[in-house]
Amino acid sequence: MDDSSLTPMIKQYLAIKEKYSDSILFYRIGDFYEMFFEDAVQASKLLDITLTSRNKNDPNPIPLCGVPHHSVEPYIAKLLQKGKKVAVCDQVEDPKIAKGVVRREVTRVITPGIILDSASVKGDEHNYIAAIAPNDSTEGAFGLAIADVSTGHFSALQFNSMDALSEEVFRLEPKEIILPISLSEKTTFNNKIKKSNFNPVFTVLNNNFFEPQAISGLDGARTLIKQYPMAAKAAAA
Repeated sequence: MDDSSLTPMIKQYLAIKEKYSDSILFYRIGDFYEMFFEDAVQASKLLDITLTSRNKNDPNPIPLCGVPHHSVEPYIAKLLQKGKKVAVCDQVEDPKIAKGVVRREVTRVITPGIILDSASVKGDEHNYIAAIAPNDSTEGAFGLAIADVSTGHFSALQFNSMDALSEEVFRLEPKEIILPISLSEKTTFNNKIKKSNFNPVFTVLNNNFFEPQAISGLDGARTLIKQYPMAAKAAAA
């Protein structure tokens, strides 16, 4: 698409979307959150809402769909239940005093593993989010942290092999798995976890998010770091 044909608002949308490429971007315009391009096509199908377009007379109209801002939460919950991440982009200045395009920023990112509303979780089903950390020097050591933010459950475990780790992950079926870049690029891991039947959402973070110092102030952290360093790394994420 020729950038010269895009409006300043759509250029702003694309710049924000580039930073949240793995999420469906809810972009606030007045009283609605709107989605564009592939997000609109995907969201309209998942939410069963009308897909329309901007500039319908243009040779390349931009796909568009939207939901009212005052009732956005059920739509977000539905996307989370279908395994999608959602980035909510709000207007952060008064449109009446804005010069040019209203300034907008992503104010929250919601993922399937951090649903806080218990009504959005089916029956007695757990809503686990997991973090996995590998040992940089020992191929066989892995840490696994599991949390269910809707119930407050948390545990951190350490395994001596990928097979043992995989078995536990398959048993728990977390909705989301957080990985360091170093692990997400390993073929063995991809074959074991990323081809799993339960289809979790994967979030990849820089390796520095897995530093155990991040939990050093918590009760019991010293023992965890000393005895189970990989579990501590996973817990830090």
